[in-house]
Amino acid sequence: MKKLAALIVLTAASWLPLDARAGSWGNYGLGWAGFAGVPTLTVAGSIDACTASMAITNTSGGPTYAALLIGAMPQDTLLPSGATLLVVQQGRVNFQLPAGGINLAFGCLPEGTVIFLQVMERDPVAVGGVSWTPGLIIVQ
Repeated sequence: MKKLAALIVLTAASWLPLDARAGSWGNYGLGWAGFAGVPTLTVAGSIDACTASMAITNTSGGPTYAALLIGAMPQDTLLPSGATLLVVQQGRVNFQLPAGGINLAFGCLPEGTVIFLQVMERDPVAVGGVSWTPGLIIVQ
């Protein structure tokens, strides 16, 4: 498991799902398919126990470049490719995504933290050359 050192913590979200509670996470919106379908972005482990990591799948068929978009608010913006941008981006972490996906540990989050995330993956088969995960909200 790799440590995500550059995770930007944002606490001023003005939108939360009705069932959001501390120590929870959930997906929202639709992803955009690549070679092997829509990539996923989920949480494994316990947010409360500081053992959580983000699990990111790779649907491009091989190692590729990816970017983790980080924000304090969601959005629903249709892109020219037809994909949907689901995060008002306030930070970005570029990384190389192995063919088998990756787990990125994020450790302890301060109480009251709300983060919205989405991953874009370079995928030449995807319309627009990029596949997108659904959005992910993490609440602490």
